[in-house]
Amino acid sequence: MPNLATPALRETEDADSRAHRPNLPHRKPERGKQIIYHDRTLKGFGVRVPDQGRMSYVLTYGPNRRRIKLGDVGIVKLAAAREKACDILD
Repeated sequence: MPNLATPALRETEDADSRAHRPNLPHRKPERGKQIIYHDRTLKGFGVRVPDQGRMSYVLTYGPNRRRIKLGDVGIVKLAAAREKACDILD
């Protein structure tokens, strides 16, 4: 599972769906795999992109590299997911 560092994630608004989505490179993972795009401004925070299904905000933290889902992209805003990540890290 490749982990790719991206510039600081920022939210864009899709004109058709008005859904708030992070601005990510257009790269689809191989079948049965997933890609996690990590944010450079908040350590451990990122967006998980599965080969099928919904993208989600995730946080990887702790000595055992525990990964938790913070919410689905398009439902939870980027700012809310970051805030939740900061609360967990504090």
